[in-house]
Amino acid sequence: MQQNTKHQMEERAVEYFRRGYNCAESVIRATSDVYDADDVFLDARLGSGFGGGMGDGQGPCGALSGGVLAIGALMGRANRHGSDKAARRAARDYARRFEAELGHRTCKDLLRRHRSQVLFRKCGWITGRAAAVLAGVLADHGVYPDPLH
Repeated sequence: MQQNTKHQMEERAVEYFRRGYNCAESVIRATSDVYDADDVFLDARLGSGFGGGMGDGQGPCGALSGGVLAIGALMGRANRHGSDKAARRAARDYARRFEAELGHRTCKDLLRRHRSQVLFRKCGWITGRAAAVLAGVLADHGVYPDPLH
């Protein structure tokens, strides 16, 4: 089931990217779809400012940031009295796996590393891979999509 979830996440993120959403928005939308997260505040608008490495390429890849936002929505604490440890562990794990899979965390370094591809294809591929990595992290931290979804 985990491979299927990774594949679904990757496909949906790439499809959203092709439709014109940025990398962060695409990962958030894919997560919302696959994990049926309408009951949590998982709105793609949260990711709008993270696309393109927070707008200038200097920050983390938007797909990485979108994944961390999705982790918070699915695993975060509901109020200040709860614990944020599980979400922080998952976010740390996601960032490490993202970098291991893609080679860098920042937008500009990822674009430089994958420069042989056209920008649109390159970012779409990175976005898809980031979503697949996120699905693996979520599964390893006990978060699964509804099997009936």
